[in-house]
Amino acid sequence: ENQNKLWGDLDANTTRRLYKILLPRALLGMYQVGVKPEDLALLAYQARLAAKLYTRERSQVPARVFAQTLNGVRAYKQFGKFQTTGMTYPQIWSKYERMIMKEIEDEDDVDDDTVTAQICLKILERSCQSNSHVDNFFLKNAERSKASNALMHEQMEDLYLCELGEG
Repeated sequence: ENQNKLWGDLDANTTRRLYKILLPRALLGMYQVGVKPEDLALLAYQARLAAKLYTRERSQVPARVFAQTLNGVRAYKQFGKFQTTGMTYPQIWSKYERMIMKEIEDEDDVDDDTVTAQICLKILERSCQSNSHVDNFFLKNAERSKASNALMHEQMEDLYLCELGEG
């Protein structure tokens, strides 16, 4: 429980570590109980947003202001709207849809279901990752960050293999 709701009870380093720890485990657990990839993308977005809001509530004011400003400026540059919580789900879907469509523009016979699955997996992958520049700035122990990234990549590999029916 946040012992200091006004100022926040977690320093920036602890807040960032908590944020990174919250995402992959919850997402893999949801997938392992049979949630469809199409549904998982939205749940991944919601889990990331919940982790973001929870850790911000716990973080001390300077880190909270930094995070909200960073998200707001990024959203303003991309969408012309200052959004302190980052992109909305439709904005994220559109971003990755454009990316996937560009990647497959030269491929023949790609159906809508395949495109949708690729978008969902991209949203899931990105929901489990954090901004490496922010990580490097706030995380004092770079080795811990590397270990966390390695674990996340291993979990994403397991998720991808399950999606292909190999896991």
